[in-house]
Amino acid sequence: MVRGTGSRHGAAGVINPVSYKRSHERITWKGALRPHADPMKRIKILPHARNRDEKVTGSCVHSSISTALEAANRMCGVEVDELAWEDLYDMVDEFNPCRITAALRVVKYRGIRRRVDYKKGNFKGKRFKISQFYEFCNVDMIGDDAPACGLDKHNMEAAIKNMLSRTVMLAHFPISENYYELLDGGEHIYAYDEDDPVLQRGEKDEEGSGAVPTHVVVVTGFGFEENTPYFEFLDCNGKKFGKNGFGRILPSSIISLYTFDIIID
Repeated sequence: MVRGTGSRHGAAGVINPVSYKRSHERITWKGALRPHADPMKRIKILPHARNRDEKVTGSCVHSSISTALEAANRMCGVEVDELAWEDLYDMVDEFNPCRITAALRVVKYRGIRRRVDYKKGNFKGKRFKISQFYEFCNVDMIGDDAPACGLDKHNMEAAIKNMLSRTVMLAHFPISENYYELLDGGEHIYAYDEDDPVLQRGEKDEEGSGAVPTHVVVVTGFGFEENTPYFEFLDCNGKKFGKNGFGRILPSSIISLYTFDIIID
């Protein structure tokens, strides 16, 4: 998970469903197949749920970016095996306060190798890169003293219409205790609870202060449960998380959404 700091935390209220068009209800990349002239070669776009290395700081960032990059390439018909998130980890400062954007810049200028090349120490192996990346966030809520949870209507609509409709995305959000219920196969829609945040180990919470860990996942869809909007995502905590690795989160619990354009050689 990613370290974040804060003394106040935005409430995770349900965003008014009127703000979002019901036509977006069925957007999902779950189960989608890669386009190919030969039907026998139409494999799934999304990789299966994998376990990140919890002992590695920021492993959710590196794992999710690598997974999203694999999916984005398959969407464009590019043959790609599993990418080595460790390759990305080796090139990003562990203590960088802006680890997500730092990692995306590395993918833009250096790229990520396939796992087979990484394990063999093949530095001449093909590197998969992006040409540009984008962030969707509510800039009016950004401050130095709290996680800026809650995306406004315009950012949400732009992300869904212009990006999620053609590729997967990344979501960055703070963690409260109820998130861990999903690790045991829970299927509820996660909502960040400002009254029960998870504080970083070794830090004491005095008068509501303390650093709150954050998490990064691959956003695979958008939908509604009755009148409640949610983003569907693929987590990096393995198949035991949520429903076979997939979970759901309220838009109001997200700090930022990221996406990117890939480079096709």
